[in-house]
Formats: sequence, structure tokens, C-alpha cells
Amino acid sequence: AGFWGPCWIEFLPSVYARELRISPELPDMIHVSGQVINATDKEKAVELKAVVSPWKGDDAYKKRIKGPGATTEKSLPGMTLKPGANALNFSMKIKEPVCWDTFNPFLYSLKLFNGKERIAWERFGLREFRVEGRYFYLNGKRVFLMGLTHESSNNIASILSNKEEFNRNGALRRFLELARGANVNTLNRVERIPSSIWLDICDELGICVWQDFMFACM
Repeated sequence: AGFWGPCWIEFLPSVYARELRISPELPDMIHVSGQVINATDKEKAVELKAVVSPWKGDDAYKKRIKGPGATTEKSLPGMTLKPGANALNFSMKIKEPVCWDTFNPFLYSLKLFNGKERIAWERFGLREFRVEGRYFYLNGKRVFLMGLTHESSNNIASILSNKEEFNRNGALRRFLELARGANVNTLNRVERIPSSIWLDICDELGICVWQDFMFACM
């Protein structure tokens, strides 16, 4: 046993947020839940502010998306944190919303501040998935899923990247770019739960992910 993937040491302030869950409600709302951690042994008063802005991304991402979007800020009611974990729940209405879809993978950043100090950052897309009968709907529009099972090409990807989940030498990103360029808009994962970087790149390229969690193994 031991380390088998990327690891890092993260230095956090005495007050920080974790496990943020962002649930969109189209056309322009998000509902956020999570925890604010007070790592001291005393109660602490905080003034929190949430800022949602279009994710900047690299040049390739900027060429891929349409719509400028806008920045939205919201000051949250004052809180007195007990030592340890404290529940956080709030909702925001997004200005000039731009939805994420497979042809326009527009992403937002949510940053949470305590005063001037940033205590959390998450990325998300405004989107809604549902199934009606035999059809799949994205943001209320019927879409057809075209793709493959990622593990079917796992041997090739592994040779190229030596653990493709970690994007070594950019091989995973290139592999997914080639798939999207072939009009693949969906990838199915069965054997393993994908890494966060795998999911992040799919988000940026406009690729939906179908994960069979009940069959996944590490």
C-alpha cells in the first residue's frame, strides 16, 4: 500500500469551506450547500460573500464558447461559527445566464470569501439533465448521445500517457480532444471511477459522462 496517484499538501486558513455542492435550477438559479470549518477552538464571527463569474480558461476554451456571461455577487447573512463544521446553505440568481451544453460548454467559477480572504473555489455549469421515456434531455432540449466506453480504448491511452487519468504530458486532454473532434459527446465509464481531472477536461470540451457507479472499482 502507499501513494498511487497525485497528492499535494494544502495550506488552509483558520476558516475555510469544503464539500460545496452546486445545484443549478434553470434558467438562472443555483442552490449551494456545504460546510464552513472553524479550525480554532473558539466561536468566530464571519462575513461571507459569494462571487460567481464566467470561468476564464485557456485560449482554446475561449474559442470554444459563446456568450460573455456576467459576474454576480451576493453578501450572505452574518454567521457566528462554532468550532468545527458549520452548515452552509444559500441560493443565488445569476445575471445574464449562459447554459452549458455539448456545443457551448460554458463554465462558471464560484468563489466564497470571508472578508477579503478567499475560502473556497468551485467550477460549475448551468445545466439540467432528465430522461423522459426513451429520450435524454439537456436544458429542456432533446439530445442524442453519441459516444464510446472509455475503457475500450484504455490500453492505447495508457501507453500514451502512463496513467491517462492524471493527464501526464497532456496525453489525456489530447485523447479527449480527438474524441470530441469525432463528434463524441458522451463517454461511458464502467471499470473505474474517473479522476477529477478527467471530469474537468470533459466539462471544458462539452462531453457528457455516464458513470456506472455500481460496477466501478478502484
